[in-house]
Amino acid sequence: METLNIKGMLKNSRLSRSIQEKSWHMFTKNNRTKRAYEHGRKLIHIDQWYPSSKTCNNCQYYNDKLKLNNRIWTCPQCGNTHDRDINAAKNIQREGLKKNIII
Repeated sequence: METLNIKGMLKNSRLSRSIQEKSWHMFTKNNRTKRAYEHGRKLIHIDQWYPSSKTCNNCQYYNDKLKLNNRIWTCPQCGNTHDRDINAAKNIQREGLKKNIII
């Protein structure tokens, strides 16, 4: 799970209402204390600054020109087309698995 600065995000008037409606704090707390424990899993947190959506999950190319409103992008190095959220999820999973092996 990606560590997010929820308090900082609440200061953004465009995001705050959505975040409060979704109860992100409770979602992360439930995942950590209940869901992972019940299934015998370990919940690993990924740094909020890890560029999960800007890194190609296929070749690891870092696309620093990607803006927040670009929801779909094509990697200039390998040519794969990525949905930003799915790409980020794959990168977060890979990073979590790496951290789990190290620990």
